[in-house]
Amino acid sequence: MKIKDFQLIKAGPEDLDHLRQISITTFSETFNEFNTHENMMAYINENLSESQLAYELNNTAACFYFVFSNHNLAGYMKLNFGKEHEQRLGEAAAELERFYVLKKFQKKGLGKFLLDRAIQFVKLNQLNCLWLGVWEHNHNAINFYRKYGFTEFGHHLFRLGNDDQKDLLMKLQLS
Repeated sequence: MKIKDFQLIKAGPEDLDHLRQISITTFSETFNEFNTHENMMAYINENLSESQLAYELNNTAACFYFVFSNHNLAGYMKLNFGKEHEQRLGEAAAELERFYVLKKFQKKGLGKFLLDRAIQFVKLNQLNCLWLGVWEHNHNAINFYRKYGFTEFGHHLFRLGNDDQKDLLMKLQLS
């Protein structure tokens, strides 16, 4: 596939149903096989509920973007901007909080397309750094980020239901 086959569209409150559907599907595709059904449902019900996603869509410090491949919704990302990211890293930074592509669209260049756009948005906002958390056992994602130049700078706890998991914190210096 070529970049011209991809389209990026900023999601708004009117896109809540589509955001919820792709959020649940991509999260489930990515993590179902590694976690219990109960823990997955607890996470989805708390973090991907209609009310939680509506709140996030209306947060002016966050932006959701859908990526389409030949007019089919294929993935999405969420970028967070604001002072808390600068405080965490000690510099002007943004967080790439969610970054998912549906399995049937993976290995077609969509991840690269999305990450390139995230970096572009960070630069346009005159920030110096893009950071993210990635599950320590998600080796494909970790390798993908490393190829882009992301480096580890710590870790934090990620609670999935009643299971405490470790996310590696990675950042990409842009200046």
